[in-house]
Amino acid sequence: MRILQLIDTLDTGGAERMAVSYANALIRRTGYAAVVATRRTGPMAALLDPGVRFLVLGKKRALDIPALFKLRKWVVAEKITLIHAHSTSLFFATLLKCTLPSVRIVWHDHYGDSEFLEKRPSTLIRLCLPFTWKAIAVNHRLVDWLRSLGYQNVTYLPNFPATATTLDTPTFLAGAEGKRIVCLANFREQKDHLSLLEAAGIFFSQKPEWSLHLVGKDFHDPYSDNVKHVVADDSRLKGRVYFYTASFDSLAILSQADIAVLSSRSEGLPVALLEYGLMGKAVITTPVGEIPHIIQHQHNGLLVAVGDTACFADELLRLSEDGQLRAALGEQLQKKVAGEFSEEAVISSYFRLLEHKRNE
Repeated sequence: MRILQLIDTLDTGGAERMAVSYANALIRRTGYAAVVATRRTGPMAALLDPGVRFLVLGKKRALDIPALFKLRKWVVAEKITLIHAHSTSLFFATLLKCTLPSVRIVWHDHYGDSEFLEKRPSTLIRLCLPFTWKAIAVNHRLVDWLRSLGYQNVTYLPNFPATATTLDTPTFLAGAEGKRIVCLANFREQKDHLSLLEAAGIFFSQKPEWSLHLVGKDFHDPYSDNVKHVVADDSRLKGRVYFYTASFDSLAILSQADIAVLSSRSEGLPVALLEYGLMGKAVITTPVGEIPHIIQHQHNGLLVAVGDTACFADELLRLSEDGQLRAALGEQLQKKVAGEFSEEAVISSYFRLLEHKRNE
């Protein structure tokens, strides 16, 4: 079976990271893997294994006929049999199948606003699902939602963290060693950096020697502008909060951190959380998306209700003063991630899924 990972771009993001991770995992195990970015390439392309076949279509609009037939020609030449379509690339994969019925589509649904599925547009998805051989969802809410649309061939399959990076010069964090808090999250509203900053302000009032490091893609929009203004205008935060662009050396960054946090209002299954676990970090997070299925409060992390900044600050204070608790929580989360969310575990499940369906 020759599998193509289809994705809109290779910008930094969870779905893009997983498309690259699947391709790299597949070429190591099968000797072949391919990635097609339908619109444009991006920084994540630097993480592709050199052996992965890679094509950029340069699609200009949703229905781009020249790009579609460029893809069709390439798929035929590469003898690809399965299209693993990530997120919104499902539509283009469906168009391809209409011109090349022999290919099969596995759709990987990474939708991050899973707390608000009642607002998710479904018309296009309903049109594409009859052409979809199998769907993978990154959390159980998405599984239930797709089944509510009448589509039953959907399976939960978790993300997994990548263990390798390619940067020659890793990111070095400012702030005092042993007193750093890291948040790996692109600057989107659903990540709710503002609640995190409010909690950090309360915390810094008691622990001014600590620092907070926000790592993620900056879309230079009103949301990220507001986050920066809040930091600039708050004396508790100024000089204690640092911004870093989205980086591929997240494991090197986490190696310099003592506490890792997420304050999201909604999530799918954040790769950042799995990276926190991979590095054995003590975590404070909100219980959204698949997170409550991973984090057990006070066993392998700390859960705080969305928007409860006072509680978030209290938990930061507790972890900052208890190194043994940090170590214990980090160790338990590391065991959880190693056992259930490793590349080996997830790719084995992926192959069983494909083999099962092939035998139907």
